[in-house]
Formats: sequence, C-alpha cells, structure tokens
Amino acid sequence: MHSLAKTRYHLIEAPADSVLENLYCGVPLYLNGRTPMAEITTVVPMSDSFLSDDDWFCFPEQNLHVWMPQVQVVHAIEVDHPLRPCLTLEVAARDEPSALSFAAIGNSSERDAFRKGLAKHPARELTAKQYEKWRLKHFAKPHQCPCCEEAAEIRRKAPGNSPIALIFADAIRSRRSLHCRAVAKSFQFGVEMMPSELLVGDERIGVAGEDQSSMIEIDPGICYSMVIRENRIDDAPFTSVYLSNSMGITELVIETPGFESARKWADLCRK
Repeated sequence: MHSLAKTRYHLIEAPADSVLENLYCGVPLYLNGRTPMAEITTVVPMSDSFLSDDDWFCFPEQNLHVWMPQVQVVHAIEVDHPLRPCLTLEVAARDEPSALSFAAIGNSSERDAFRKGLAKHPARELTAKQYEKWRLKHFAKPHQCPCCEEAAEIRRKAPGNSPIALIFADAIRSRRSLHCRAVAKSFQFGVEMMPSELLVGDERIGVAGEDQSSMIEIDPGICYSMVIRENRIDDAPFTSVYLSNSMGITELVIETPGFESARKWADLCRK
C-alpha cells in the first residue's frame, strides 16, 4: 500500500438491515461477494431494496439477497489513498469464511454520497489491530482433510486444464451469455455477463464481462465436484452448472440459455 495512505476502521453499531436500507444513494458502487471458492465483483448503481418476511434483505435489480440472521457485524473501512481512495462497507457473516462488501472507489462525489448514508448510524472507531484481531477471531477459514487438500493443490497448479476454464473458454468462443451466482449461508449474489476474456494464472481462474463492469474469480482447488443439468426456469430452457466443495455444498452456479451447451460442456469435463 502507498506509504501516504491512511486507513480508518469503524464498527457500525446499528442493525444491519437498517444500514443496508440506507445504502440507496443513486450512485454506482463496487459490489463484491466472496466464498472460499468464488469471488464475484460488479459495478452497479444501487436502487430500491426491501426486507422479506423470511428475513432476506433483497436488492432485486442487483441480484443480491442477504440472509440477515447470518450477518454478524458491519464495518466501514475508509482508505485515504492519493491515487485510489475508497470507502467500503463490509458485511461479515457468522461462522463462515464469506464476506460481502459495497465500495465507492475514486470519485469523490460518490464517496461523499456513500459516506452520507453511513453517517446516519452510530459507529465506533477501531484501530487496525482491533480490526485484524476481530477478523482472526471470527472469520472462519475453509478446512479440508489432508487428502482433499493435496488434490486441491494439484488442481491449483494447472488451472488452465480445469473443466471450469474450458467451459468459460467455450462460452467466450460461442458468445454465450452467462448468469453466475455465488451461494453462501449469508447471501446469494449473481451477475449477468457476456464473457469476453479468460484469465488463468496464480492458481485462479477468472473471466471478465464484455462491458468490463463484472468479473468472476474461482479457486479451482476448492471446486471438488461439478454437476451439469438441463433445467427450465420460467418455462425457458437453461443449462446449469453446479460447482461444489469437498463437503458437497454448492458455492457457485453458472447458467446459460438453452440446452445446447449441456452435452458439449459435459464432454469437456471428460477430457
């Protein structure tokens, strides 16, 4: 980090649903959802939201749903960087290595609007040590048995050979639109994209959207199994790919219109 950068941490002492409700500020924010397997980032203007009867806080236009009983704490983190200042709202979940964040980066007017919304809530300043101590104590780390971890490292060493990379490459060549949805106990977050660039390296697989506003990164080591199905959504045909961890829990779903890709992608997985 730049030596002139200063970072301030605040614990927001207000109900998380109240904080999320006041996020609407009419400016684009960077939304980031992370599970151990997948990370989805997109830039999108925030709009209307609501709390459902079953305690899901919903942002329908952003394809984002947060399950409030699983939310543990909300932090505001501001970085005064000479080149890239940012203000981030981090929503941390209970007992899982997942996190959801909303950030205003760069533009001062966007950060001011975001800050104004957060200022409606009481907050307690934290030192960097206090914040890191909290993270170490509460952020669960993904655990795999020695055999699964060894297999995970093998998959990470050759991410370009992963069926995930092959499926993304085929979607780019065929110009197939994708809907990708990260799934955790605390949230579901999806993006629609026309994939245009495959990024493979550093033990990760990434794909960027054609409009450069969305990106997905996957850790192939955490992806233990893949299931491809033909589904109907609102009576329309879709090919759905379910990526699960070593516990059999689905963390990422990739969908594309039509059944044409189902057999083709299944054949790629057998190579």
